[in-house]
Amino acid sequence: MLLAVAAVLLVQTGQASSPQPFPIPGKYYAILRPDDENMQLSLGDKTGGKVACQTTWGEGENLWKFEKVGENFRLFNKKFEKDKLTAFKKQRTFGTFDGVDYDDQLWKVTPLGGRKVNIENAYRKTKLQLSSGPGECGMSKKNEPSNKSNVWLLDDQTYNPSIVIPEGAKITVQVEPNKTESVPKCENPQKLSTKKVSCTASSKWGSKYGCKAAFDGISTCSNRNNGWYSKSGKTVVGQWIEATFDKKIIITSVKIMNTYKPAKGIEISFDGNYPLNGDLGNGCTTWKEISLAHPVETKTLKLTVNSVDAKKKLKYAGVKEIQVFGC
Repeated sequence: MLLAVAAVLLVQTGQASSPQPFPIPGKYYAILRPDDENMQLSLGDKTGGKVACQTTWGEGENLWKFEKVGENFRLFNKKFEKDKLTAFKKQRTFGTFDGVDYDDQLWKVTPLGGRKVNIENAYRKTKLQLSSGPGECGMSKKNEPSNKSNVWLLDDQTYNPSIVIPEGAKITVQVEPNKTESVPKCENPQKLSTKKVSCTASSKWGSKYGCKAAFDGISTCSNRNNGWYSKSGKTVVGQWIEATFDKKIIITSVKIMNTYKPAKGIEISFDGNYPLNGDLGNGCTTWKEISLAHPVETKTLKLTVNSVDAKKKLKYAGVKEIQVFGC
């Protein structure tokens, strides 16, 4: 489920009306060893420091925020907020990096039941594991389920002991005291019409490159003269485009066709809530689908550029076309 940072989880035991996502995007977890929960993945005492498996740590050094990027996650340290868990090429080592986003910072998290998971680097195809030496962690390509060194526990109670989530529980989001919002249902998602969409944007290149061009149904990459483009010379990071629907809809996924001046990373939000990070890839080639962990009811959809390809000297960004799916 996509949850606002300030939201409070309410748990009802009994049969779940919808599956509980795990891990919850945007939430901090301690990464523990199942056979010794005092042994945790922790960063050193300075930014960019070595990551180790250890039983002692400073405040926030053992906590990792799982930010959703497509089907994968980036893991940010709580104490050093820019430090992202990274799998380096050399000798299958890993650590943290506080610079631009790279693909070797994307992690596939596979639930194994309960709080147990495998954590595999989506780019290197290596799994996080406990090495033979005390306090040593490393990367392994041994993917057999019986390899217990690759199994970890994610524990949110280490961060906030007041939140206890039983397996199979129903979760709602408390937006205000005494007001709860249940997860909306959309059992048969369809491509939704954008003909009645109104929109705004942070800027535009010119009259024919306004926000409406991202919802006109034209997605031909060979035609460079359609799509929304921000104004040249403006800072690319922070540029945004927002759609307003004629009525509230339920969204399950969003498809985006990038342009030849692509942004690399975006944040999608719904009525200003439930921020979700996605990676658009490079260039106008294929649709990029960003699926939500759970349906969201909203009247607005906003895309904000939050990272760019450091190798490209971008003076503007754009979106060729946006498609919305749901009910």
